[in-house]
Amino acid sequence: MRVRAEEIVGRPYLEGGRDAGSLGLDCYGVVRVGLSDLGVEIPRDQADAVAREFALGRVLAAWEPTRVGDVLVLEAEAGPHVGLAISPFRFVHATRTSGVVVDRVAVWARAGKLRRRVRVRELEEGGRGDG
Repeated sequence: MRVRAEEIVGRPYLEGGRDAGSLGLDCYGVVRVGLSDLGVEIPRDQADAVAREFALGRVLAAWEPTRVGDVLVLEAEAGPHVGLAISPFRFVHATRTSGVVVDRVAVWARAGKLRRRVRVRELEEGGRGDG
């Protein structure tokens, strides 16, 4: 299982950018593209719901390791923000200033900005997320 993060890293930030064919992506678009790479198709309004209501999956306990495909809900200066784990230690997300970037999970966690990790139901229930 693999998220093709290297194909979207470096793209500019674009409010409403939803898919790999867009000129840029916002943070929800990054999650949508990444989950699509893992075989999970979600409409944009469901991607928005992840940050607000965690509708796509279950919130992980602090002791559970991060897995590829986990949605990370972060606290950013502009409000709720989401990214997608591409390894147990790294995640991809889009920032207004730098566009699509890869960051370390631990940096956000240590700064107290990692609010939730959500395991997507389709991946948790034995979909393509286990390989």
